[in-house]
Amino acid sequence: MQVSTVASRTFTPQQLAKTIDQSVLRQTHTFSDVEANAKLSLKHGFRALVVDPYYAKQARDLLKGSDVLCASVCDFPHGRETTDTRVSAVKNLLAIGVDEVDIVAKYHLLLENNVKDFKEDIRSVVKAMSGVPLKIILEVDNLTPEQIKKATSLICEVAKEESAKNLIVKTKTGFAQKVNIQNIDAVKLIRQVLDENKLYAENIEEIKNGKLGIKASSGMKSKDDVIPALNMGAHIIGTSSGVDIIGESAGTVSNPNSY
Repeated sequence: MQVSTVASRTFTPQQLAKTIDQSVLRQTHTFSDVEANAKLSLKHGFRALVVDPYYAKQARDLLKGSDVLCASVCDFPHGRETTDTRVSAVKNLLAIGVDEVDIVAKYHLLLENNVKDFKEDIRSVVKAMSGVPLKIILEVDNLTPEQIKKATSLICEVAKEESAKNLIVKTKTGFAQKVNIQNIDAVKLIRQVLDENKLYAENIEEIKNGKLGIKASSGMKSKDDVIPALNMGAHIIGTSSGVDIIGESAGTVSNPNSY
């Protein structure tokens, strides 16, 4: 199936901001980084702030009363915990009150051709989320194009079988040792499978009703990185360079490395 990009679009800074998940996930980040990024997220109207579980409660409190979502990661960045541990961690984050969770898929199972356990792990996590938005990170740099498509197809199967809502397929953590595929190419592959399954969300609102979204993350540092990915079909952008992307020089992040 041929995947066509959305007609070339221009974006205002405000429109770009609403696609951005501002991330604070480096190993050296501290609460001061979380606080600074929360202020930036509130100031510029970013879609969400993504933090490690340790800072989830503090981030939730910093964002309270705003439209900026509080997101946290699970089994990040390797995705190698047991399914029971992952389910427990997801439930703990929901108890804290996060709005979304970004979890690393157990993609190493696809490297073993263990399709069954990969799918059942996704199913268990989806059930544990109880409809709260879940972003499933494929870590595409460690997969072949066929494995990327297979992973997306298995997520589609779970979505259909569980009548799941609020699912997003995410490209990367930003922690892979080598870039083997560009985000725009990964988005194209993911969208192709979602289209084939009639599950691609034409707009971000459709994700709430059972269609699947796409989040492009890692190396998204400028409009030149972001706009092609959005035009290819991504709905959300993961980055720590949100201010640079929206083209406003209104502040800096203490660690400028992007994910």
